[in-house]
Amino acid sequence: MSASQIVVIGGGVVGASAAYQLTRDGLPVVLVDANDEGQATAAGAGVIAPGASLRPLPAFYPFAAKAVRAYPELLASLVDDGEAHTGYEVVGKLFVATDDAEHGRLEETLALFNRRREDGMPNLGAMEILTSEAAQQRFPPLARIAAAISIPEAARVDGALLRDALIAAARKRGARIRQGRA
Repeated sequence: MSASQIVVIGGGVVGASAAYQLTRDGLPVVLVDANDEGQATAAGAGVIAPGASLRPLPAFYPFAAKAVRAYPELLASLVDDGEAHTGYEVVGKLFVATDDAEHGRLEETLALFNRRREDGMPNLGAMEILTSEAAQQRFPPLARIAAAISIPEAARVDGALLRDALIAAARKRGARIRQGRA
């Protein structure tokens, strides 16, 4: 390895994305990953709907909006590099109220999500409050609930598939992949 190479430590979705972007910029990259079982990237569904969350701090949303808007460009670039299988799909999301107290806050929650959409948060769509029956029609395995907000443009990604596509595309662009600890 020469002194002019960039070493990315960690081959999860963040490290793989960094390696891919660096190779797109023509930079020499070595990606080092221990390939441990149970990595966060492969552990769960990657729900892409930051505007429909109640947890993050307000400063998070401008960053999250930019990240969501970057997905189409990233996916198109991966397709151009022959890596179309990322597990990304717009599937919608239900924000569920399980009891009367949560149901009583849904109008306020919907108003918050709509303000975020109006402020530029992508991938929310025309949201609406659904009855329990309407929510179950959209997602039959859903247990009886009080009500739900439908968020039709929410997406998900399979982190393992996206990581694999990023690494394969980075490798095609000259990245070297090393298994081990750094």
